[in-house]
Amino acid sequence: MKKILFLTSMALVAAVSFSCNKENIEGNGNAAGEEVVLYAPQSVIKASSVETKTALSGLEILWEEGDVISLFNEDDTPMNYSLISGENTTSGEFRAESEPETGYSYAIYPAVSGQVDGTSVSVTVAQNQTYLAEGFSTEFPMGAVTSDGENFTFTNLATVLSLPLQGDAVVRSISIEAVGGEGLAGDATVDFSGATPVLAAAGDASPVVTLDCGESGVQLSADAATVFNFILIPGEYSGLKVSVTDVNGHVTERSTGDLTLVAGSVKNFGSALEVNSTPQWWCLVGSFTNNWASWIDMHGDNGLSYCLDVEIPESNTFKIRINNEYWGGNGTINIDAPTLLASPGSDMSVAAGTYDIYWDQYAHYMFIMNSGNTPFSVSGDFNSWGDTQMEIVDGRMVARNIEFTAGTGFKIKSTGSWGDYDLGFGAQDIDIIPNTELSVQHKGQNMFIPGEDGTTVTYDIWFQLNGMKLWVMTPGVEPAFE
Repeated sequence: MKKILFLTSMALVAAVSFSCNKENIEGNGNAAGEEVVLYAPQSVIKASSVETKTALSGLEILWEEGDVISLFNEDDTPMNYSLISGENTTSGEFRAESEPETGYSYAIYPAVSGQVDGTSVSVTVAQNQTYLAEGFSTEFPMGAVTSDGENFTFTNLATVLSLPLQGDAVVRSISIEAVGGEGLAGDATVDFSGATPVLAAAGDASPVVTLDCGESGVQLSADAATVFNFILIPGEYSGLKVSVTDVNGHVTERSTGDLTLVAGSVKNFGSALEVNSTPQWWCLVGSFTNNWASWIDMHGDNGLSYCLDVEIPESNTFKIRINNEYWGGNGTINIDAPTLLASPGSDMSVAAGTYDIYWDQYAHYMFIMNSGNTPFSVSGDFNSWGDTQMEIVDGRMVARNIEFTAGTGFKIKSTGSWGDYDLGFGAQDIDIIPNTELSVQHKGQNMFIPGEDGTTVTYDIWFQLNGMKLWVMTPGVEPAFE
């Protein structure tokens, strides 16, 4: 934005007139420019210094009553200018409360007070923000640098992250967490040493930003997405985790991979996240959630759902639920063993502790495992080799770099026990064919490793509950999943 400065030495109070836009947030990440004129007013006008607010109108940011900006030089006390006209528009007039200096080098919004250190200014990006329909209710930082004290170019310093939500739930709050611990909000600095000011997280910046949607919450629609906007510090992030809490205390989560937040841009989170008042996917519900109207989502796919590090207290009861269908068992459930559930089933309980809980969506077995243990292992008659736990990858299971002795047999079994959940091939023993898809079944017969008896061969073993599929693969080679 181009700014032209006109100041007279006789001025007791100065006003700032913004023509064009205070801020233009372009969807492609480029900040637009605007012209600002400083001039001497005819009289003193008192300006409010209340907390500033900005509203998003399309891709434009509008001035609000109480907005204040600061002009300053290096190691100088900032001169604050308050909005006196132009509320809810892209053009506003600002006025200072005392005689201004001339030849300002820098300008910033929102205003600062005594926080200038050379060409660096300390600012704060709100960690706790408030939902505003079609906008946001916190300051959107912008800054300007001039080389001659007359021409200012303003740029937008932060990023708008737009999160669309859809469903029938009433949203109470939303938090966004940088999974790598990077600073999303809180303490930050603006560096004015270059041609364009740059906003960056300071050492005490917070990796979490929370959006308050009010006590009554925000009602979502199943037909159209409601957009929730966050003001964030731009930068490189190794993923974000979004947690949406409804008025019943249920939390819906979604995570991203690596992403870049660009200053002066609107970053769309992607397709709408479904948040519903009844679960649309497998989940846990019981006395250890806030209430039976709340639940803990299970993750994963390909036939296996799970939730990790679930803290279950004494005197608990629970079930597994999807939509309005409940699956349960009877009495106290054993740890590290498969339990066949039925629908509708009775309430279950388990000894107090922290567990990883797995659910076979097809055979309807539940596994409550001590945290860190998975429910499946590769086991058989092998020389110098015992059970090897399988790790979970996208709801599939894999045991990597297993050294077999050719001619020996193996099965997939539930961790810690033989029984109904032993998985093998058909009604008779067979020699498997490496790097091909096999179908297995409960209580199946042994699968034998091909090759000359006594020789050692190494394979990765993959298993998928969806379709009961098994692959014996060359190490490092993944199956051709459908």
